[in-house]
Amino acid sequence: MLHWSRNDSHSQQHFGGFSYSVTSCISIWRIDISTTRLNQASIKTHQPQGGVKMIRLKNVSYAYTNKKERVEALKDISYIFESGKLYSIMGPSGSGKSTLLSLIMGFDKPTTGEIFLDKKNIVDYSAQEYRATQVAMIFQQYNLLPYLTVQENAAYPLLLQHIPMKQAYQSASLHLKTLGLEEKLFKRLPSMLSGGEQQRVAIARAVCSGVKVLLADEPTGNLDYTNAQNIARIFLKLAHEQQCTVIMATHDSEIACIADVQLRIRDGILSDITQSSNPAI
Repeated sequence: MLHWSRNDSHSQQHFGGFSYSVTSCISIWRIDISTTRLNQASIKTHQPQGGVKMIRLKNVSYAYTNKKERVEALKDISYIFESGKLYSIMGPSGSGKSTLLSLIMGFDKPTTGEIFLDKKNIVDYSAQEYRATQVAMIFQQYNLLPYLTVQENAAYPLLLQHIPMKQAYQSASLHLKTLGLEEKLFKRLPSMLSGGEQQRVAIARAVCSGVKVLLADEPTGNLDYTNAQNIARIFLKLAHEQQCTVIMATHDSEIACIADVQLRIRDGILSDITQSSNPAI
C-alpha cells in the first residue's frame, strides 16, 4: 500500500522513497540550448518500467482543515492524462495545481476518488516502488545534492535501485548529453552551474530511472525567459520522443501555451481544456 508521512520542513526532500537534506545553490544567466533530438535508440543502459503510461483520475476530491475551516482544494475531478503529450495546468495561487500533482505523485491521498496508473490503482504500489520506478517530480527548486557532482546527481536514482555504478554513470551521461549539457560540466558541483543547467540535471535525474510519468511543479519559476522556454521545450520533446506523460503546473501563460493540452484549475475545479493545434518545439 502506498503510504507517505508529510514533513513540511523545507530542508527535507523525498526522492525514490528516501529522505535527504538539500541546499539549493542557484545562479541564473542566459544559456544556449542544444536542439539535439532526444535519441530514443541511444539510451539503452536502463530500460523504462513497463512502456508508455497514462494517468487516470476518477472523481478525485481533496479537502483539508485550516484553522478549523474545511477547505475543498479539489472537487470531483475526472480526467485522463495520455502518454506522448505535455499537459500544462494553470490557475491562480491556491487553486489546486500543486495539490493535484501531489496526489498523482502519492505524497497525499485523495479524500474521495481514485488515481490509476494505466489500470492499477496507485495505492496498490509501495511508496518506494511507485516513486522510484513509475513517476518522478521536478520542482521549482532544483533539489540537487550539493556535495555530489552533476553526473552523480543524475545517476543517483539508479544507484538507489542497485544498478551497477558503471552502468548508472553511463546512463546518466547519455541523458545529460541528450538534454544539452556538455561533458565538461559532468564533474562539477551544482553550485557551479547556471539555473537552466541545474534544472536540466534535475530532469536527467528524473528520467534516468526509466519512469514514464513526469510531474513538474513550476519548473521554470526561477529561470529567465530564454531558459524557461528551453526547459518547457525539453518537456515537450520528452513527451513526443520518449512517449512520456508530462504534467506541468505553471503560472506563466507563455510557458503553458507550449503544451499539447492546456488545462486550468480554479477553485478546485478543472476546466478550460484547450488542445494546441501547433505546439512549439
